[in-house]
Amino acid sequence: MSTKELRRSPRAKSDLVFEIFGEADHLVSGVGRLLNVSEVGGLLESTVRLDSGQQIRAHVRLDNRSMIQMDARIVWLKPKRQVIVYGIEFLKMGRADLGRLSDWIKSRKS
Repeated sequence: MSTKELRRSPRAKSDLVFEIFGEADHLVSGVGRLLNVSEVGGLLESTVRLDSGQQIRAHVRLDNRSMIQMDARIVWLKPKRQVIVYGIEFLKMGRADLGRLSDWIKSRKS
């Protein structure tokens, strides 16, 4: 059996803060951390309960000076002890934010 990577985009390990926003964009409804990330999605760990198929708006802090914003969708979830692990797909991200994320990923893979 082949172990070839089947993902659409390479992932980088991460420990990035992921802020989940509620209906009003200025209210944080929860926080999690991205365990890995690519240009099209990531692996999120959080104590916040989200549903499969749910769409969310989020901010991700790449470092102390840089933050990106995106709309994402929960693809799958798996409860683990005190946290829930989510597979998320990025649905919408500004061009500049996508560029910053791409640069961040490349800097972790080299």
